[in-house]
Amino acid sequence: MEKYKNVEYVPVDQVFDHPDVPNIRTDINKSDVAELMRSIREQGITNPLTCFVQDGKYFLVSGWRRKRAVEELCKSDPKFSTEVPVLVRSYDNGNTIQQALVENISENVNRRDVNPMDLADRINILINAGSGKQELCQKLGKSITWLNNVLAVLDADPEVQKSVRSGEITMQEATQTAKLPREAQATVAKGLGAAKKSGDKKARKAMKEKLEEVTSDKVAMPSKKEIKYHRNVIQEIVREMKTRKEEETEEYRIFQGALHTFNWCLGENTRAMNIDKLCKKYGIEIGNDGMRLKPKKEKNPKTEKKTEKSEE
Repeated sequence: MEKYKNVEYVPVDQVFDHPDVPNIRTDINKSDVAELMRSIREQGITNPLTCFVQDGKYFLVSGWRRKRAVEELCKSDPKFSTEVPVLVRSYDNGNTIQQALVENISENVNRRDVNPMDLADRINILINAGSGKQELCQKLGKSITWLNNVLAVLDADPEVQKSVRSGEITMQEATQTAKLPREAQATVAKGLGAAKKSGDKKARKAMKEKLEEVTSDKVAMPSKKEIKYHRNVIQEIVREMKTRKEEETEEYRIFQGALHTFNWCLGENTRAMNIDKLCKKYGIEIGNDGMRLKPKKEKNPKTEKKTEKSEE
């Protein structure tokens, strides 16, 4: 096995999985492991495993399939070296678990052999652990739109997520399907999957074009989770501005207004009056599209009398 510089060589049975940093792949393909076994037997490990050390133990950040391949080789050939090259990572600020998760997802974000739903789940773990969206996008080299689309699929109908995991639909098709009313999502996902299974490329293309057509002009509404996230961020900003006695600034008034709006959207602004009552109070009529209706012109009695005389 080729020797590397600046890495440690550790017996494979001394490299462990950390419960808080699981493999991003929920399913390891046996054929991939078999292919790696052949490659490692002939060339050795061409890319070291990445680990962090905690309580004297080596925990994986990347390299699960390589580790599995070496384990299988050791079982089949007792003479095969049990040592694996390990690149030990040291993280700053003490937040080892979160930084290990970010490094793992950064390494896998553009790999085609990673299931998109596994990727989405890992991103969700990081968001829930406190990673900021903008910061995460910078580290992954992705846009905020991409990130929001990925998270939207996690809120989509379970049938949509199932179809992505099985490979029946792509992540792009899933993000478009997630923009549809929830009651229609499962039907569309099943239709796209059935067209792929049947091999009917024409039908699948027609369905994809129709899906693009009905979702292209629509902006995906933010989920309640997203609204709450932004509300909480703005709430903290407003509190800090109050502490610094900046209530008279324009920025404070803008953020305070946004905060009331978010609370209203979340149904938490109990002081908000009924919109219908306000419309009635101010004599406003609203159409089905949310636009104000023009008031009808009042009839002029004098004009009506003149019209009647001319008709006589």
